[in-house]
Amino acid sequence: KMKAFVTLLPSKPHGRDLDVPDVVATLKNAGIRYGVKEEEIKTQIDSDAFNIAFIAAAGDSPVNGKNASIVYHVRTEKFIEFKEDNFGKVDYRNMDLIENVVVGQLLAEKISPEKGKWGRDIYNQILEAKDGMDIQLKQGKGTILSEDRSKLTAEVNGQVLFVNDKLSVETVYRINGDVGNRTGNVTFLGSIVITG
Repeated sequence: KMKAFVTLLPSKPHGRDLDVPDVVATLKNAGIRYGVKEEEIKTQIDSDAFNIAFIAAAGDSPVNGKNASIVYHVRTEKFIEFKEDNFGKVDYRNMDLIENVVVGQLLAEKISPEKGKWGRDIYNQILEAKDGMDIQLKQGKGTILSEDRSKLTAEVNGQVLFVNDKLSVETVYRINGDVGNRTGNVTFLGSIVITG
């Protein structure tokens, strides 16, 4: 119910050539009420495109809305990436394991879901579309969620952690054991507790 094809046939001797209103009336008699392409019909008639099926009417397909998503402005996964300097040397103590954030820094924001766009078939029947699904931006310790629940910012200076789909900011960094090659350099905007 989304497309109607028309094939034009040449007139017989002493017959009359078709006009656009003739084709439109034929489509309406077939129950087609929406999406009639009068320009396309005129083009086909003017070019004498006989015995070739073309789309004379087309409906609008429904478009489902996009789901809500969360854009993180901090790393949510910890991975070690060693950087090489201009001389080819690598500092293996600079592991960049701690992601420091400062008060008021934007940590994450929610992109709202989109409404679905309803469609219509050639018989003028409405085709429903689904709206995008919403998700919640979760607030962790040491963070502030905006009133409209779309932006998450840091409430304190410290290390940002991503646990159970939730961002939180810790003001204390704990090292169980000694500081060494395993921990790398420790640069932290807050208190550091070292048990070794």
